[in-house]
This record gives sequence, C-alpha cells and structure tokens, in this order.
Amino acid sequence: RHMLEVWNVAMESPSSENGSSLQADKESTTIIPTCQHRIYIDPSTVVTSMDLFWNQAENKLWIAAGTSFHMIWVSTLPLSELTSRTVGKQKPQKPRESMGMQAQSSYCLEGHAGVVHAVTFSTDASVLASTSDDRSVRKWKWDAALQTYAQEWVGWGHSARVWSVAFASKDESLIVSVSEDGTARVWSGDSGAILATIHQGASSCSLWAVDTLMDIMLVGGTDGVVKMYDIRNLCPGMKLKILDCAVPDERQINTSNNLCK
Repeated sequence: RHMLEVWNVAMESPSSENGSSLQADKESTTIIPTCQHRIYIDPSTVVTSMDLFWNQAENKLWIAAGTSFHMIWVSTLPLSELTSRTVGKQKPQKPRESMGMQAQSSYCLEGHAGVVHAVTFSTDASVLASTSDDRSVRKWKWDAALQTYAQEWVGWGHSARVWSVAFASKDESLIVSVSEDGTARVWSGDSGAILATIHQGASSCSLWAVDTLMDIMLVGGTDGVVKMYDIRNLCPGMKLKILDCAVPDERQINTSNNLCK
C-alpha cells in the first residue's frame, strides 16, 4: 500500500499481588504493539525499500523510501508526533494520519528509471545512496541551501538489477553494491568510479544483500552463502582479501570462482 506506519512496541510483564515484578519469563511477558502514525505517500505508489535516520539536532525522524514509481520519497516526522500517544493496556486507537504534514516536509527525488530496490542514509544523513532496476547506483548529497538532496553522481557497471547498497566508510568515501549479475562492486564515494569488482560464486548466483561493519563487507546471495571481505587493503588494481566464513549447514563452499577480480 502507498503508506508507511510507525509502531511502538511495549513489553509488559505481569505483577504479583503485592506489586513486585515476577521473574522475567518469555511466556508471561506481553508484547503490545501500537500504531503511532500512518503516513500516506503522494503520489500513490508501492514502497519497495526504506531507511530511517534520527536527527537529534532537529528532534525529527527522517524517512527515505524507495518506490515502484522510480522515485525516492523523503519526509520528516517530528518527535512530538511519535510520542503523542500513550501505550499500555488501553484499547488501540486509530493511528494519526499525516496528510497534513506531507505537503510541508515531504518531497520526491527523481532520476532512477526503474523500481528503487534500496535506499540508505550515511551515518549523519548528509548523503543518500540508492539502487534500482535500471542497473545504476546513485549518490545524493544534502544541499543545505535548497533543503533537499541533489544527485551527485550515477554509477554504471552492473549488468542486471542492483538489489542492495551500503556505505563502507564513515566519511562516505566508499560505497558498495550487489546485483543480480552476481557481482559486488566497490565505488568511490567522491567520483562514482568503480574501484573493485568481486565475482562471488557461480555466474548464475544473484547477490541480494550487502552490509558493512567498520572495514568489513558482508555479501549474501541466492546460493545461501555469506562471505566477508576485508576492504582495508583496497587499492585500484589490487585484489581484496577474503576472510574465512562459516557455512550454516553441511554444504561445502565452492571456491573455484571466489577470487576478487
């Protein structure tokens, strides 16, 4: 549906007659979810990806959502909107609609020519990265003067849909992506140039997910294997070091095509 929902999840444990808390027990703990806010996207579209950033300076939740209409929908939600409801034993209330706020603090980023499969904020939300059906990776930079994100570069190189993207450094100097073409690519955050291409597994293996931790990149694909790459030794023309990674079942890792090229 063409909307996003913000939920509060409260944990409630039963108390004894004298008011003291009972021993923590999974079976006795009640989970109480309450829909705090419902935000409708205009124009109506299907939300295909999303990322959140808590802006402490403004006390606002920033939302970036990829859509099936090739756009990235960006919006902000004030803290007062998130904390205005009480949770607990009371009956769930109808979530507050956000039609009024979207005209004031919501807008769309255009540029992709296909479904936006992934969108992610940098650590300080000064940069957005996105991927799409159109086989591109895009970097968007926050423009303080215009109070919006502006497209900084478009990266081409993948030969099929690009499923996921992540920042591989705190200063946004490296961006990594994975694709249906079976490759993971490392991009220069400054220029959009491809610094490394990693061929993981068989050519028929689609890579679906990528995440980073410090200088480590984790890549997962349709072969059910997750691999870890050390990107600290990354230099143009050099190979990446592949770290050992445990396989969650009895299958053997096929190492014949695991070299980074």
